[in-house]
Amino acid sequence: MLHGYGANWTANTPSPAISIVGAYTPINTVFVDCNLNSDGFTAEYFWNGGTHSINYINDCDSTYGYGYGDGINISFAPSSYFGWGADQRLGIRRTVLPATRRPSAASKPAVRPHRTHRRSPAQAL
Repeated sequence: MLHGYGANWTANTPSPAISIVGAYTPINTVFVDCNLNSDGFTAEYFWNGGTHSINYINDCDSTYGYGYGDGINISFAPSSYFGWGADQRLGIRRTVLPATRRPSAASKPAVRPHRTHRRSPAQAL
């Protein structure tokens, strides 16, 4: 993962008439990197107006480097989205790709590509 970047999964409601008002995931059902925090990463659940951290708690599988994380059992004000994500410790909750700069006229090639004349099938005979 590049410095400052992360990844997330987000569920959005299909209509403003529908809201997400809570989340529940039992303890020992979420797989988490055993060294998440010591490797410099954070993971959290997020919704409009709040977050809840995801932490490793037990049963690290040394072959694969993951174990079980804590769960979530929370009610919150109506939100149009809910998700979870992981990123480096920079306070970024959503991945934002950097804008790309359009080339200036000075950086465009001065030579235009050669155009070929296309004949219709009748002219080709």
